[in-house]
Amino acid sequence: MTGSLSIPNFEASINLGKFDFAYMNPYQVLQAIKKQEYVPLVRNGGRKLQGIIVVRKDSPFTTPELLDGKKIAFPSANALGASILVRAELREKFKIKILPVYVQTHSSVYLSVILGETAAGGGVLSTLDKQKPAVRNALKIIYKTRLAPPHAVMANSMVLRRQRGKVRRAFLEMAKTKEGRRLLEKIPMRDAVTASAADYWPMAAWGLEKIYAGPLMKKADGK
Repeated sequence: MTGSLSIPNFEASINLGKFDFAYMNPYQVLQAIKKQEYVPLVRNGGRKLQGIIVVRKDSPFTTPELLDGKKIAFPSANALGASILVRAELREKFKIKILPVYVQTHSSVYLSVILGETAAGGGVLSTLDKQKPAVRNALKIIYKTRLAPPHAVMANSMVLRRQRGKVRRAFLEMAKTKEGRRLLEKIPMRDAVTASAADYWPMAAWGLEKIYAGPLMKKADGK
């Protein structure tokens, strides 16, 4: 069993087909499918990924359009839900330019907004819900992105079909028992179901490739 010390290293290993099996975020899944290097086995059947935009409770910014030219905090450039989905929709749907500020963590995003260092911040509901009441109560959500399919367990296309089938069945069987579900939750994967390329193809039209894995941007995001 091998692993990667960082996301860039992980993605480089995926591109080189080094892993027989890998757990990937939705965009990584899409790219792996496009290159025909990996095939989906199972995914989380219940939870989907969605980004949010938060502002201070007393903020005059009530819609994404009003954030044109403003500083917006994100945990990192390639955080899929909190950054990629949000920035892609601001660019493709709302046609606005922003000044992204990368602050390392979700908690730092929310603090940056509360302190007025940025006009808004990108996050996800699960991390916002984990903040202290004082933080949650100081913020309001003004936008939610479309829902992206969950992470998936992928198999290298070089792995024999019957072996891929055995691994898929093992995950599905685990999901049927209390102990198996307890183990899957550590991934986290609360409800393992069969995954297919069709689950992820709609993302190809979202313009994520214009945002994903690019250099940290010093200039404004936009057209």
